[in-house]
Parts: sequence; C-alpha cells; structure tokens
Amino acid sequence: QAKAFWEFLREKKWIGRNWAVNVLNDRDTLYLGEFKRYFVDLGLELRQEEVEMILRISKEKEVTVVIPRTGWCENYEPSLRVYKKIIEASQQETELPQQATPVIPELQEYSSVLKESKAVVSQVRALLETGVAASQIAVLSSNIEDYWDMLREHFLVEGIPVNKKYVLRAISLPVVQAWLARLNLARTDFEQAHVETFLFSDLEAAPVDGAYMNFKKEFSHIYDTDEARSYLKLPEQYKKTVPLTLTEFVEFIMNTWRGENREVADEIVDLMAQELRPSDTFSYELWLKYLELVVSRYEVQVRTADQEGVLLTNFNQADWAAIDYAFVLGCEQSRLREITATPISAQDIARIELDLGFYLQRSESLKKEFELRWFCDKSLKALNLSHSHSDFDGGPQLAASLWLELENLHKSVKTSSPASPTLSTRWDLVMASELTQIQQELMQSSSESDVQKNKLNLEFGFEAYGPVPITSDVSLSAGSLKKYFECPFLFYVEKVLKMKDQNEYDLDVDPMFQGQIWHKMVELIHKQYPSLEINREQLSELYDEAALELDITSPLKKFWLQEKNRHLLFIKNFLELEKDWREKFTSTQTIATESGVKGYLGIEDGKVRFSSEKINDSFHVFNGRIDRIDRDSKGHLSVIDYKSSSNDLKSFKNWPKNGLFQMPLYALALEAGLADDVPSSPVVAASYFIFKDKERGMGYILDNNNHEFGDLKEKSKQLASEETRDEVFNEILEKIKDIFARMRLGFFKPEPRDTKTCERCQWSRVCRAPHLK
Repeated sequence: QAKAFWEFLREKKWIGRNWAVNVLNDRDTLYLGEFKRYFVDLGLELRQEEVEMILRISKEKEVTVVIPRTGWCENYEPSLRVYKKIIEASQQETELPQQATPVIPELQEYSSVLKESKAVVSQVRALLETGVAASQIAVLSSNIEDYWDMLREHFLVEGIPVNKKYVLRAISLPVVQAWLARLNLARTDFEQAHVETFLFSDLEAAPVDGAYMNFKKEFSHIYDTDEARSYLKLPEQYKKTVPLTLTEFVEFIMNTWRGENREVADEIVDLMAQELRPSDTFSYELWLKYLELVVSRYEVQVRTADQEGVLLTNFNQADWAAIDYAFVLGCEQSRLREITATPISAQDIARIELDLGFYLQRSESLKKEFELRWFCDKSLKALNLSHSHSDFDGGPQLAASLWLELENLHKSVKTSSPASPTLSTRWDLVMASELTQIQQELMQSSSESDVQKNKLNLEFGFEAYGPVPITSDVSLSAGSLKKYFECPFLFYVEKVLKMKDQNEYDLDVDPMFQGQIWHKMVELIHKQYPSLEINREQLSELYDEAALELDITSPLKKFWLQEKNRHLLFIKNFLELEKDWREKFTSTQTIATESGVKGYLGIEDGKVRFSSEKINDSFHVFNGRIDRIDRDSKGHLSVIDYKSSSNDLKSFKNWPKNGLFQMPLYALALEAGLADDVPSSPVVAASYFIFKDKERGMGYILDNNNHEFGDLKEKSKQLASEETRDEVFNEILEKIKDIFARMRLGFFKPEPRDTKTCERCQWSRVCRAPHLK
C-alpha cells in the first residue's frame, strides 16, 4: 500500500509538505530529473536547511525564489535575513509588479476583549443585512482559538454560520482521561486524581464494587500506593517498570484502551511515533510523560466547518482565502511580537552570523507582525483592525506598534471608550429582554418559551417545585425516615437518587469507624465468649479479627490501629457493666446480636403498621438491624442499641419531637415477628448502651412486675406506663403517617426542620433551600 501510494504521488507530482525537505535533499531522488523549474514561496517560514537545499538544487536546475519585499519590509530586515544567502547567490533579481492597491484599514479600539468581540459580531451581522455573503467575510487573529469560545456563542445566538472546525482537546474526552489514568496507575507513585478518574470515568473496568465512593471513603488521602494498588486489584502488568522500546510501550498502552473511538488512540500513537524509531528505549515514566505531552496537543474534530459561513482562522492562514471583508482581532503588542528571554545580546547574534555564517533565533520575533502586515496588502473591499485596552484577565495591554503606525499613517482610528455604546448583538437583546421578546428574537415556539419561563421562575423562587412522584419500590429504614423528618430533600437525594454522603477516612479516627469497630467487637464477644470471660490477649486478637472482618484497608491499618488501646478501654467498660448487670439480673440473657429486620411498613385502615407481605401500594420494604435483643425467663424482650456517646439522645417522651423513630420501630417490628430467628414477643424495654459514659439508659422500661428487666427503683427516670408508652408510640406513628402522605404527594422540598442540619449536610452546595441562596 505504501509503494502504491508513493507511485500515485509521483504521477501527480505531489510532495507532502512535511516530506518536502527530506525528499528534495535526497541526491538520488527522481524529482530532480522530472521538474524543469522550482518555485519556492515560504515567507518567514523559510528555514536554514531549506536555504541550503535551494542553493544545492540551483546548481543543477533553475530555481525562482519569491522574496517578500515592499516599501515596509525594511522594518523587518532581521526577520528576512534568512534570505541573505539566496540573494547573494542569485544571478538575477526581478521586482514583481504590485497586483492591487491595498485598502486603507479602519482602526478601532475597545475597553475590553468582550466589547471588541461583540462589536465585530454586530458589524458582521450588519454586512450580512446589506446582502454580503457570509463566505466573503473573515474574522481573524494571531490565535483565533483565544476568541473562539466567546465568538462561537455570539454567532450561535445570531444564527450566523461559521467556516471553522469545532474541535476538542483530546485530554477533555472521558475515554482519553480514563486511558491516561489507567496508565498512570502503573507508575511507582500516582495521585488521587488518577484514581478518581479511573473509578469515576471507567466504572466498567474498575474491579471494585461501589467503585468511586468506596475508594474515596477509605483513600481520601493516599499514603501508600502499593496498598492502594492492592485494594484496586490492578493486574500485574500495571507494575511494569523496566525500560521499554517504543514498540513495547505502544503495544502496552493500546492494550489498556477501553471502549469505542479506538481511532483516537491510533492517531495519538501515530503522532507520538512520528519522530522516533521503534527501537528507541526509555523508562516507563518518560514514555508516559511524552504521551501526555502529545495528548495535550492533539485535537479531535467534533463538527466540520460550514464552507459557506464566515471564515474564522489565523491571519497567516487566510492569505489564500477568497474574501472581500476582514476583521482582525487582538492587534496588541503582546500578541504580534513574541519576546524570548535569552542571555545572548543582539550584537552577539549578529557577530555569530557574520563570523560563522549561520543564524540564531532572535530574542524578539516579528513573525506575526510581519504576517499581519503582509495580509494588510491583500486586495480587499474593507479591512478592520481592532485592539482592546485589557486582556482576558482584565490586565492592561498596549496597542501594537503596527496598529499605532497605521493610525498615524491613515488617521482612520475609531475610538470606543468604556462608556461609549457598542453596536448591539442579539446576545445583549436576549439578556435585557423580557421572556416574550426573547421568544421573538430566538423564534421559539410557545411550548419552548413556557419551559424556559418555568425554569427561571423555579430558579428564582417565584414558583414552587412541583411534586416528584416515587414508587413503592423505594425501601425504608428507621434512619431514612428520620432523614425525611429532618429534611425531605435529604431523603430524596440519598434514597431516590442513590447519592451517598459518606465520611472520608483520614489520620483521625471518625465516629463512624469507632461505632463500627465497637459494634463488631461486642457482636464477636457475645458469639465467641458468651460467658464474658476473656483476657487481654484474647481481647486484642478479637480486635484484629473485627478489623479484618470490617475490611479495614490502608491507610487505616497503619494509622488507625494506634487507637487500638483506647478502643479496648471502652470495650472493657462494656464488659464491666455487662457483668454487673448479669449478676443483678440472672434471669435475662442475650438471644441475638446484629439481628436483621425485614418486612413491609405501610398504612392499612388509616394506621401505620408492619407486615410480612405487601398489603397495598402504600407499603414499602423496611430494613433494619437491631444491635442486641435480650429476653427474660417469661419471654419478654428488651431492645438495646449501642452508642459511643449520649450526644443527640433524648429522653423517652421527647423521642417524637426529635424524630427518634429507631427504637419504637424496632420494638414494633419485633412484636410483628419480623426479626431474624426471634419469635414475636412483647417488647417491655428499649434502652441505649453508652460506651463512653459506661451507662445503660436513655430509654424506657414498663413499670409493671410482669417482666424481669432491671431494678425499677434504680431506673425511675426510664419508668413508663403502658399508656405512656402507647402515647409516645402513637405520636411517632402519626408523624410517620404524615411522612407517608407527603411522600405519596411527591413532596421532597428542601425544607429542613432545623437549619443547623444544613451546616453538616454535604448537599447544601447544590440545594435550592431559600435560606441557602
């Protein structure tokens, strides 16, 4: 195929631009015998090696070199010095006649880049309204990409087609980001951002369930990349650190590409390999840096240009364009003259040129200014050169010396001060118009306008959000009902949208981990040491077993296990209190720990109740886990919940007011027979076991002698009659009934019961609650 393509080029007498120098420098090339004359027109693109090539060919064939030379070229003599050798070697010089008289440019200045861009857009629209074809107009700059985002939106609103490709940087594509993230994870060290991209952008390839949130929770800070790599279960090939040839590296990175758009990877690899040999060898780290450099420069075309639209390009690429009207943005000194810091003075550079005969890059490059001046000599009907007094960041900037020279020469400047009006654009009209005017300007249908109006009214709080229906498939728990009680929006985010608000682990032990480790320790003690006879060494081993079962990973193992002794102290508090309790109340025993509760919760005959099956559409799946269930010799039950401290706990009678639904719901679920392996029985007590306070209380105990839980005189603060307990339970069930009714109506507004809830809510940054705006 390569040979066939080469023969095709020979027949057409074409030479690829990137190949020209190498092909023509080859003394054995057939082209020297096939071409009679050579014409070279490179402007300031002429390089020293091309000069040498031209001089060599001229010894055998006639070569004509077109050299830029006008009355103003004397100002750019250093830039044109590369032609010096050609001029000295030439046998004849001929001045070509001027093809047309350049148009006098119109010069404009503006206070800002935005004002400059909007003025150009409005002037383009004015030309179109006079009947000028869009393809006859060009908007140019030294680097049009700097203005593209701004111009694109304005031209889009104006409805003006543009002749410019829509491109995206390859690095902005999720598939490329995930690719580079996977490759970076093969390094000896990697960053949190690589892991987040790997888990967030490439969930199918990630081997971890609940990929991103789980890793973020346990590795919010990466201290050990080996532990993190083990947690992510990365393949062995990711650990490749030996030097690689280009061939080996390309094979490796192509095998890590996932998904479609493989042609993007192919083109990136082609660009990377253009100037390298397959046998070139570097370390994996260097290869990866080179790949990232190539990717950062590679652009992917999203949409083709409209050939009949307004041309948007750089002025050095517009010389060929068949246009009549041109607008040049950004005629500032910083854009047209590039300054390169160098320790070599201009005099030293000139002496090297004289003494040694070769040229060095000068500290000040006039290339872009020369190209703009050259473009100004193009035959046009109108030319507009503009500049702004401030850059994109608002910093001051000066007009280019070329702009000032033309101003002095033609006296045609039009000044636009910050206070002076600019020709309006449709963008301005939209921003300042009422919705009805916007509809007319954008030619929207009435339905589109209604949607837009509704969204704006919702955003500004003029209208309330409508109901958001949910199905009975949403499962409930005591915790989720409390969240609805605290704020309906919080419930909706976590239960319906499935967004997790998880604590991030750090070097400090957080309450979530402490609660988990203590719960697991108590569960294992009841299972393995029911007599509570356990020594220090056994307790230490049990702690390690609990940490293992909880799958505590790095950095927790290295930093948090130093908390082991403190945690064991609280477990000893539990053992002491539990032994004392058992000595006093020998007829009670623990029959279940971490007992699962599963059934249905809904409304039947106007009352909230539990059921083992779904009775009607109001019933939702209910899940829970009871920390501990005790039973006396008469079959009565007591529910116990473990807490690290008494913070946020309230007395029994205040449970309804504070949304403490957990204990009453667990008691009712037990009496309905919905707990694992625990038959239905009356629940006569519910209390909290508080580790720090070494206390068992903050609940209720029925004040009758039918059960065997606790010394009633000692627990007088918790005593409750059956009537009192029923009143509290019924009040809670009424609140839950109200929650069910509001859920059925689709009420999930951000209306927190207490605004302090918002201070610790992760979703407050995106919440539309009025007090957060």
